[in-house]
Amino acid sequence: MRPAAAGVSIALSLFLFPLQILEPSPLRVVPPCPLFGACGGCQYQFMPIGEQRRLKRSHVAGVLSRIGGFDAPAVLEVVGTDEVS
Repeated sequence: MRPAAAGVSIALSLFLFPLQILEPSPLRVVPPCPLFGACGGCQYQFMPIGEQRRLKRSHVAGVLSRIGGFDAPAVLEVVGTDEVS
């Protein structure tokens, strides 16, 4: 399943696949990459950089819990560049 920003409202199919965005998240931004949605390499660009980093940190913690068997793993803040375009 593709990532979604906090606050988004979507319609789901019988198999829980998103069909359409009913109400976009207030966090949604215009992706700066002209290939957004086509190549898959920049799938988080519709979120502000702070939300992207929060979501990535959450994903790492979830994987460490589910797959690694760690109980409430301590995951450091995501470090990134200040040069975000």
